[in-house]
Formats: sequence, structure tokens, C-alpha cells
Amino acid sequence: MARREVGFKGAKLVGAKIDAATSVVTKTVTVASSATSGTATVVAGSVVLGVYPAGNQDQFVDNVAISGTTLTVTLAAAATATNTYKVTLIEP
Repeated sequence: MARREVGFKGAKLVGAKIDAATSVVTKTVTVASSATSGTATVVAGSVVLGVYPAGNQDQFVDNVAISGTTLTVTLAAAATATNTYKVTLIEP
């Protein structure tokens, strides 16, 4: 039986690699009621792997970004109640 590889055509991982010096961590980001974004502190150079709701989610996630040591989750519209998200990252 032939081995089948599953992947994304043309996709490549640039600038991130997992080795003994890196770790996979999960951060909690809370977006307060009436706010459009929330933040958490991360290690500079971290890479986002994914995001999932960890509590109320009354708005769609529009963007997840890291700038320096700040992780920001931005919603498509203002939260009507407190929203909580878990963001999984690779930290160098």
C-alpha cells in the first residue's frame, strides 16, 4: 500500500521551527463586554498555531496577531458579553 501525504498545495512554514529550545503553550485572551479586542503577553518571536473559544463567544474572531510581546485577538464587532479565547502558540 502506497503512503499518502496530506497537506496544503504550495503551503510552507517560514521562520518557525520546533526544536529543543521551543515550547508549545496556550494563552488565555479575554475580550471585555463592549470591547472589540483583548490582549495577553507572549514571548517575542512566538508563532500562532490556532485559536478556539474557552467561554462565551458572541462574535466572530476577525484577527489574531502578535506584535512584539503582545498577542491581540480582535473581534468582527463589539462583544455583547465577556468573550474568552485560548490561543495556542510556539514560543522560542
